[in-house]
Amino acid sequence: MKKIIGLTFLAILFYMVFTETSKLRLHITEGTGRCLNVVVPSLFFIMAVSNIAVRSGLLNIIAPAFDRFSRLVFKMNGVVFLTFVMGMFAGYPVGARMLSEHYTRGLITKKQFNTYVCVCFGAGPAFVFGCIGSPQSGKLVILSTVAANVIMCFVTSISLERPLRMKKISSKEFTASEFCESVTDAGKALLQLCVMIVFFSCFAGYMPDKVNAVLDVTSISGMNIYSASLLPLVSFCISFGGVCVIMQIKSMLGENINLLRFIVMRTVTGFLSMTVCYLLLPLFTVNNAVPSSSNSETPMSVAAGSPMAAVMLVIMLAIIVMEAPNYNLTKKDLQ
Repeated sequence: MKKIIGLTFLAILFYMVFTETSKLRLHITEGTGRCLNVVVPSLFFIMAVSNIAVRSGLLNIIAPAFDRFSRLVFKMNGVVFLTFVMGMFAGYPVGARMLSEHYTRGLITKKQFNTYVCVCFGAGPAFVFGCIGSPQSGKLVILSTVAANVIMCFVTSISLERPLRMKKISSKEFTASEFCESVTDAGKALLQLCVMIVFFSCFAGYMPDKVNAVLDVTSISGMNIYSASLLPLVSFCISFGGVCVIMQIKSMLGENINLLRFIVMRTVTGFLSMTVCYLLLPLFTVNNAVPSSSNSETPMSVAAGSPMAAVMLVIMLAIIVMEAPNYNLTKKDLQ
């Protein structure tokens, strides 16, 4: 059965390649535009900073200030709590990447990792406002998704018998090589995400906007959000993350993540976010016509704004990623 489904899907792809060339070119251009104008500007810097914060030990320095509160309310230590907050406000892959660093360094167990990765997840304000043009609508969606994550985090903590503690590790000097690796890893993860977004954008013209938003959450920037009543659905899609983001996270985390549990948890969180958005909608002054970043007469494309710098950034990221295995900066190299 799997072979039949796979062959059918492959046949559809080849059919699109040979018969829908012009449409594919348009959709790929729009997907590339979303990456250059929304994804890269909103995620790259914060992803690099989060890597630096984890590898430099900065989180371990700040964490004690939040440790007592986080253990009492969410049954997580201070470091995981900071990861939880950054995961909600920094962008989709950030929380998962930070938890992956904790797990790789032996700071959390696999059970802890699979518990936290389901809630350390969010689009972040930069991404939301980049996709939704209306400030009031963006604030409502952000509040709804954050509230849903906090509720799910609290509910998940009930099943934990006691606060989970992290192992102590000896501090070490944060080298220039680790700094470069932190930035390079952020570029690599972002490049993988952009490639997935461009691929999923190829199907945009063959499915309704709502289905596209579930597959690729960045396609919300091209939706015609003609009524404020659509905001709960938008909130669901952003909280769920989309198939594209989930596949990228699975690729990044490998066998460490319990994929079925993750999908179920994010689906439940999405519906919870939708409910919160629906309940809060009367409290916000939102016009029926809610503009998005792409609701102009022409679709967003690479020609929008000034893309040359963004194009060069993507090219440089690709070069850095390819050269990373052969590059190792030490103190001796700087002398």
